[in-house]
Amino acid sequence: MRFVSQKGEKVDICFSNIKHCFFQPCASDELIVLLHFNLTTPILLGNKKVTDVQFYKESGVAAEDINFTGGRHKFTDMDELEQEEAER
Repeated sequence: MRFVSQKGEKVDICFSNIKHCFFQPCASDELIVLLHFNLTTPILLGNKKVTDVQFYKESGVAAEDINFTGGRHKFTDMDELEQEEAER
């Protein structure tokens, strides 16, 4: 398995060296995917020997939909929208 950072740094992990692997998908309120590896024998990262390695990646970009329903409401009508929803 190979991970390449945005800086171009490469980390190679052999499948035979993986003791446990944990995958955490995006939660409904987060955009980060996590991969955690617990290794049987340590690998060298920088100047340190490590047996636990974790990688993460943003899976998208957070965005707010200000268009609502076909553009009928303007952005300045937010208070009115909240009041209408509360009355329903």
